[in-house]
Amino acid sequence: MPSVAGAKQRLIARIVEAQRSGTAVLKVIHGDGSTGVGGKLRVGFRKTLERLAAEGRLRRIVHGENWDIFDETAQGLLGDYAELSGDEDLGQHNAGITITEVREKGRRNSVRRPGECRPERCALVNSR
Repeated sequence: MPSVAGAKQRLIARIVEAQRSGTAVLKVIHGDGSTGVGGKLRVGFRKTLERLAAEGRLRRIVHGENWDIFDETAQGLLGDYAELSGDEDLGQHNAGITITEVREKGRRNSVRRPGECRPERCALVNSR
């Protein structure tokens, strides 16, 4: 298990890489701590993602326990990126993941239309 600081550095690097490559959405797997590991990563990652969103470096974040069709932010992501509707964790209330849209707020480098997200634009970050 990586240190929290090291894992957060890897997460930020992956977000920057995703933004540069045009990836729209990242699914971050950090674990939920239920097995005695992952809880510190979950808390650390969520704080980092919330800070990046507050700074305008990320657009939307949905924590795994809210990743379902009834959550307003999740509905927005599902409407904008149709492939996400096939995500195996959708509706599972999995606290061990976080979904984030990595496109920066206000950035107009591409036009997004409902259903435009392609599999190569959605990526996975596994902290383990």
